[in-house]
Amino acid sequence: MVVTDSILSVGGSERSNGRWWVRLSLFGGLIAGIVTVISIVSFRPEQFSVATDVYARAGRAMLDGEAVYAVSPADNPGYTFRYPPVIAALAIGYGLIGSSAAYLTQVGVNLLALGGLAWLVLDRLPSLDRLDRRLAALTIIAAGPVTSTFVMGQISPVIALCVGGGFLIALADRVRAAGVGFGVAALTKVYPGGTWAWLFARRSWRALAVASGVLAVGWLANLAVGIELTHSYVTTVLLEESSTAVFAGGPPLRPAYVTVMRPLSALGVSGPWLWIGAGAIVGPPVLACYRRLDEPAGAETAFLATVIGLLAVVPLEWFYFTIAVAPLVLVAYRIETHPAVVVLAIGTLLLWVVVPPASLAMLASDLPAGLSGAIEWLAVDVFRRVQPPLIGAFLVLGACVWVQHDLARGRAVCRGTADEETSFTPD
Repeated sequence: MVVTDSILSVGGSERSNGRWWVRLSLFGGLIAGIVTVISIVSFRPEQFSVATDVYARAGRAMLDGEAVYAVSPADNPGYTFRYPPVIAALAIGYGLIGSSAAYLTQVGVNLLALGGLAWLVLDRLPSLDRLDRRLAALTIIAAGPVTSTFVMGQISPVIALCVGGGFLIALADRVRAAGVGFGVAALTKVYPGGTWAWLFARRSWRALAVASGVLAVGWLANLAVGIELTHSYVTTVLLEESSTAVFAGGPPLRPAYVTVMRPLSALGVSGPWLWIGAGAIVGPPVLACYRRLDEPAGAETAFLATVIGLLAVVPLEWFYFTIAVAPLVLVAYRIETHPAVVVLAIGTLLLWVVVPPASLAMLASDLPAGLSGAIEWLAVDVFRRVQPPLIGAFLVLGACVWVQHDLARGRAVCRGTADEETSFTPD
């Protein structure tokens, strides 16, 4: 079934007002990107190229027969390799060329990945003017969490291309290629496998079959690289990353984890109940976004809600929000004439802001008593329990639910032209 005209929007003033909200939210992402780079370089210089240092060290460990998941770079002894053996085998190239060359190479790969992702998003929004096309592309490449991946040399932009690119080309009915993207993402890091729910809801069986095949072949490749190495990966990495031990004593002072587990742990919830509680809280709004998948706004908000829901549940660091930037940009422009765009824009602005409670508490100690007490209260009692990106995530989910509700009632919700179609043909 193809649905187009029922979703076309007609109001000029609504589009103008919505467009400014979209621009504000994306511009905020660029400001956050600049602040993130300055912050890391100025206050955490040890983070510069730390990820590629880890990749290069793991590659060298593969060559030298060392324990890949136990070694660390000499300058950063607390950081270890967190990817499957087949990725460690690919990291041999970085081990051969050294950390500096590996960092420059990874930055180049990340630029290509995000440039390709930006092109795919803009291809879905052909009627944007030059200013907004540039703003959209720059946000995908240089928003707050994205710039941190460049500074550290992370491969998260490549995962973002696999997930976001798979989503976008699935909308264009290139389901086999989409399945490859979804499969590679789930092999590299487990949590993107949650986005397969979107494929399942769309009954995209071929894409799911291809994704499953890619994942199966990837795990066979892991075993081929080394059975003991694969065992170490499962027991050392996967079990640790699914653990909630970091919340055992309540929410940590480090702002790294923006999950809903943070406020739940402040209420005394612990162990597997954190997973159950987080799923129970985030699951309903995500499911509410699966009501209409046969229209552009419906399919796109469903995917955005899925990604944001994953990031709100799984205890991940802020830079993993890189995978949400492209669908955020797409949905923001798609629904710019709908009042939900205001909620989406405010939520997006909050996604760009992470407040370190420990640093804020230290700042409070140098201030006058009254102001010091207020800031310390914010640091310990507020931001330690709830980080702004978590509030932003729920606002984004709320906007997606609002759009889905209006779609289900047959109301026009989005911008577009008659040539923008979403084919919904179960395969």
